[in-house]
Amino acid sequence: MLATADAALGLTLAAGGSHGVAGYLPQQEVDQFLKRAQGTGATADFAANKLDESNVGFQMLKQAGWAEGQGLGAASSGITQPVAVG
Repeated sequence: MLATADAALGLTLAAGGSHGVAGYLPQQEVDQFLKRAQGTGATADFAANKLDESNVGFQMLKQAGWAEGQGLGAASSGITQPVAVG
């Protein structure tokens, strides 16, 4: 098992980080994936699924002193946008 791990490490180091799953996929598939990943899907998803005061998590944040548009955390310096779905 260690020999296999050593061999895999050797191949990884020899490639210098220039290989990945994209090397095994058709270019059309890679392009489609990158287009979807760079699109406005996350922003549109957020707008369509925006939480309101009926959501328990939203209520808990409001009770803790959070205001919409404000960052999370003690210094309000955390993320201001929700984590993307999917």
